[in-house]
Amino acid sequence: MLKGRATKLSTSPTNEKEKGRLIKKVHKDHVSSSEDETKGALKQKESDIRNMTILHHIDKDKASERVREQGQNRADTLRQQLQAHVKEANTLMGRRS
Repeated sequence: MLKGRATKLSTSPTNEKEKGRLIKKVHKDHVSSSEDETKGALKQKESDIRNMTILHHIDKDKASERVREQGQNRADTLRQQLQAHVKEANTLMGRRS
């Protein structure tokens, strides 16, 4: 019985050192894993921001194109109306002569 206790006490410091090493390793692995997760999340967010920026530019370009088309259509309509008024005025002037 004393021999068993003596062995247990003599191996106790070694066991404590080993426990300490294991705890440090687990902690180090956990920190490393957390860092990897954080880096992955940051990369994903950066990618999301780039994609949102691209989509914003595409939407802005589409909106600009829509406004240009509306302006062109309005200009064409006004041009046609002006031509119709000029034609009508010429017709009226031709009748007076």
